[in-house]
Amino acid sequence: MTANGLGHRESFRLGALEISPSSCEIAGGGERINVEPRVMQVLVALADAKGATVTRDDLIRLCWDGRFVGEDSINRVVLKIRQIARGIGRDSFELQTIKKVGYRLREVGTEEAKTLSQQPVAPTPARLRWSRAYLAGAAMIALLGFVGLRAMDGDASSRPAPPVNQGAKALEPAARDLAMRGAAASFEQTAAQQPQAIRYFRAALDRSPDSPSLWGSLALNYVLVLPYTAPQDQPAVLSRVSQAARRSLQLNPGEGHALAAATYLQPTYGNWIAKERLFRAAIAQSDQGSPAPSIHYVRFLTSVGRTAEALRIAEQVMQVHPLVPWLNVNLVQLLQANGRLEDAERAAERAGRLWPRNHDLWHARFFLLLFDTSPAAALAMADDRANWPEGVREGDMLLLRRLALAVQQQSPAGIDAVLADYANLAAQGQTYAEHAMLVAQRLGRPDAALRLAERLYLAPNPPAISKRFRDHHEYVLVRERPTAALFLNGSEALWADPRFPALADRMGLVAYWRSNGAPDLCQRPKVRASCDRMRPGPEVARLAGSAASPQTRSEP
Repeated sequence: MTANGLGHRESFRLGALEISPSSCEIAGGGERINVEPRVMQVLVALADAKGATVTRDDLIRLCWDGRFVGEDSINRVVLKIRQIARGIGRDSFELQTIKKVGYRLREVGTEEAKTLSQQPVAPTPARLRWSRAYLAGAAMIALLGFVGLRAMDGDASSRPAPPVNQGAKALEPAARDLAMRGAAASFEQTAAQQPQAIRYFRAALDRSPDSPSLWGSLALNYVLVLPYTAPQDQPAVLSRVSQAARRSLQLNPGEGHALAAATYLQPTYGNWIAKERLFRAAIAQSDQGSPAPSIHYVRFLTSVGRTAEALRIAEQVMQVHPLVPWLNVNLVQLLQANGRLEDAERAAERAGRLWPRNHDLWHARFFLLLFDTSPAAALAMADDRANWPEGVREGDMLLLRRLALAVQQQSPAGIDAVLADYANLAAQGQTYAEHAMLVAQRLGRPDAALRLAERLYLAPNPPAISKRFRDHHEYVLVRERPTAALFLNGSEALWADPRFPALADRMGLVAYWRSNGAPDLCQRPKVRASCDRMRPGPEVARLAGSAASPQTRSEP
């Protein structure tokens, strides 16, 4: 049962529920919910078995087209179905784990179902990893307690409650609906949607105030608000992140959203290894089945140059969550960084049809075409005013058109003029600075690129990181100076500069690489000289290779 095949399946009943595969809707008891296509695929496959056991291999063949998928992908979907069974389907069906075999779905009320309900359920890998996630959460509680921030979003200063597994405590229907609306809004990651997502999660907490997953989701969505928060207001938002994360981890020390949110409470430089530990602990706690910790981990991996591993995880998440705009942006950039240019262009075209005026998607496709596949097509994009990205000044778009024209014509004078304009704009917004650095290194000006990088990443309180655009109210978190641009396609020119290792060292990246292994770029001949100056000594043990999963990489 492929995702496309769902559109041809008729609706059917499962107990008191009406299942509509074509619309991915489940209705019953006066409620109606939407589920992910992958969840619907698995539910249909289990229902089609008519009470027979469906093995994990069967599910992979039927619902993942036989592609390799990790256990967590299947566990996540199974958990979603169990949550449905405990919620809207509480009087309709149950899902049993047949130890070392697979799964069996039974309608509630049959004699066989009653018998099965008394059988022990095998522990999932997420439960087996509970102790590790618990320790990570306990450590984070200690850190948050040390910070000593006063509660603003609830009684986070009260005595910690005993840890509970949210998987065993379903949200009441109204709270669950609000949480689903909040998750949908958060995935949009726009200035308008993020405050709305927070309102949904706070309203859900009014109905389920002891839900660790809701507190964790609230914490992570406060993080997502930060890019749209003026610098002077960011301390208050960070305080809310801390309070919500602390409350979540009091209730469940392994809550994945809270652990992911906690990674943003410290400056990045010098804390790369600690942040990775938290991200891996967040992903290891898979009971909540949300892609958010993995998506944030993809961004982290990109920021330290592990683009191959980031791409692998992004593609896995995309199988289940293809309609997250910012994950599509990451996918295009990672495909480009890994040399899969045709795949990157197809991904950019597909995402562009869905979100034609998304700012980040538009720019990702523009620079892919301009420097790697078709400068003429990039110029056509710049000329297409009707589909210019939202929220960008006309002057900025005209500058991009001049850039595309100069690249297509191979005009040295035109290129020098555009570079001069970008250099002047670099102090007025983080995106200007990143674009200027990208343009300089792709057009053979590594010296200018290095100066821009030093200004962007190392200058104390530089205007370049205060906001994305001069007249566009999208800000960046000052302590999170994004480093992904150092590892995208074309950055070899910057890396080849003999001064680059000193820059990376001052950012704390060299210490990270010496512990975790060299970044993927070090496999390219042009940057080997720089990498040799950053290579770990024999006394430093390297983690498992970059292709290892977050769960299997050894601790640094």
